Amino acid sequence: IVIPTKSIPQGIAAILAYHPELSVEENTERMMQAYVKVKTGQITRAVRDTSLNGTKIHDGDVLGLLDGAIQHVGQDVQDISMSLLRSMVNNEDEEFITVYAGEGVTPEQKDRLARSIEEAFPDCDLEIHDGGQPLYEYIFSVE
Repeated sequence: IVIPTKSIPQGIAAILAYHPELSVEENTERMMQAYVKVKTGQITRAVRDTSLNGTKIHDGDVLGLLDGAIQHVGQDVQDISMSLLRSMVNNEDEEFITVYAGEGVTPEQKDRLARSIEEAFPDCDLEIHDGGQPLYEYIFSVE
């Protein structure tokens, strides 16, 4: 069975829902229910000048993507990360924030982001992992 996830965090949520003692059908249902609850955010950089929906984007700008669509554009990774997370965590059902830090993200940058997230979202559990991904400074999962 192929579970049609669209992001790494959705895939991870589906994998975590797998239970080896259940039937294929039961696991499929569990995995589908798990991944659809995941919101995925990504922080990356523009590779060229462009305009999108009236927003000018310049080569090197920091982009905050929510489920694949550009939502935030700016110059500072920390600011765009927090703006993106504020648009992702918008109801009390969301309890978990997972951060996958990309290659080149320093321990100091991760610590600073962790403090900001804990302050902004005190009711959410936070996990930060070294993802090592090359194109995204951060990948966020909100469940």
